[in-house]
Amino acid sequence: MKKRLVIILAPLLNFLSGITYDLHAPSLPAIARYFNAPISLAKYTIPVTLLGFAISSIILGAVFDLKGRKPLIASGLSIYAFASFAAVFSPSIQFLLFMRFIQGLSIACVSIGCRTIIFDTLTGHQFKVAIIYVSLAFGLGPILAPFAGGYIQHHFDWQANFVVYGLVALILLVVYLVFIGETKHTRDVFSWKNTIASYK
Repeated sequence: MKKRLVIILAPLLNFLSGITYDLHAPSLPAIARYFNAPISLAKYTIPVTLLGFAISSIILGAVFDLKGRKPLIASGLSIYAFASFAAVFSPSIQFLLFMRFIQGLSIACVSIGCRTIIFDTLTGHQFKVAIIYVSLAFGLGPILAPFAGGYIQHHFDWQANFVVYGLVALILLVVYLVFIGETKHTRDVFSWKNTIASYK
């Protein structure tokens, strides 16, 4: 049963990663108007998230092996939810950009973590199926997100997209903690030599 849940939950985790970058894209003009800021500055809410993701991804691989999956995935989802809800109350465009950067840092934990739990729990055909689903889920995110975001923007304004970010993260956090939890029960010993070799 746990393996089936991994096949279901891991793609959902990566789908959140996929929609993170442009669910709110249709709201960019509304965001610019709200903060009385140039649209060019509002557009930075997308690349600043990618920057956070990239920075976080550089170090997370090794940390996942040292600290385990549960604390990082749970922390990532929690911080992501916090940043999403905080963005709703942004007093300035600069604060919103910072929250988007935090979203990028934290969603990397989720995107990388969903793959680590697959490696920990699945083998053979199930492993191949899960990896395909995870990749497909991420790919569908940027395609479907603008359509959903446009609908949300039309009916509820730009803040609602960030509420959706936060609610999805909280739901996935609860499901993950209740049904999956830790999948790596041994910890690697930190070694600069092995770490540097891995990065090379």
